[in-house]
Amino acid sequence: MTTGLSLNPAGCDGPLLVEAARRAEAAGFDAVWCYDHLSGAVLGADHCLEVWSALGAIAAVTERVQLGPLVANVTTRPAAQLVAAAASLQSLS
Repeated sequence: MTTGLSLNPAGCDGPLLVEAARRAEAAGFDAVWCYDHLSGAVLGADHCLEVWSALGAIAAVTERVQLGPLVANVTTRPAAQLVAAAASLQSLS
């Protein structure tokens, strides 16, 4: 069985999110996921970290956890951009 953890990038600063992911990996989680929202308002916050950038930062400090967005928002990004972002994250991780 694998276990994943969803981290909320809304209202969060980058170092806190990255540290939470690092600790999740150390605690034995197999995957780390983040929400893909352009605005924190949907989640009750004044801002939201951009998901692909946040996951890239997490990739830099983790070694084995799988990473990804909970949902890739196809209404705000062209398909080619999503493919490039996912491929970049794969390369970074």
